Amino acid sequence: MAHKAKKKRGVFAFATFACDGLLYQTENGTAETLLPHDAPERELLVDAGQQLVDTLEARTAYTPVLNSVLLMRGDDAAKRTALACHAEKKALGALVRRSADGKSTLRVGVNIRMCRDCHAAFAAASEMLQRPLECDDAANVHRFEGGVCSCGDRWR
Repeated sequence: MAHKAKKKRGVFAFATFACDGLLYQTENGTAETLLPHDAPERELLVDAGQQLVDTLEARTAYTPVLNSVLLMRGDDAAKRTALACHAEKKALGALVRRSADGKSTLRVGVNIRMCRDCHAAFAAASEMLQRPLECDDAANVHRFEGGVCSCGDRWR
C-alpha cells in the first residue's frame, strides 16, 4: 500500500475595505497585477502596500519585522517584499491613497490574525497620519491611535 503525503494547506489571507462607497477585497501577494488595466481595484491596489511601507520607513521609526516570515526562504529583500504584499497593508495603503478628509477612521478587515509586522505598520501609520486606524482580524478589533494599539500589543 502506497503512503500518500498530506498536502500542507497554505493560509489564504484576504482583507476587505470600503473606499469611495465600494467594498473591495484583496489578498496576500500581487494578484491585482493580473487584472485588466482599467479595473478600479488594479489602480487602487497595485503597489499600495509597498508605497505604504516605503513611506513608513522614510517618515517613521518603522522597520519591517522580518521574522514575521520565518518560514519563507530568501534574503531580507525578498522577505521585505513579501511583507509589503500582505493583504491588510495593501488595503491600508489603498485607503491612504484615497482618503480625502484626513480625519475619519480608516478601517480594514482581515480573515486571519495580523502578523507582528502588519501590527507594527498600522501603529506607525496611525502616528504618521495622525488619525485613527482600525483592523478587525480573526481574533480582535485593533484600534490604533498615535502609534498605540488598543490591545496593548498583547494579542499574540
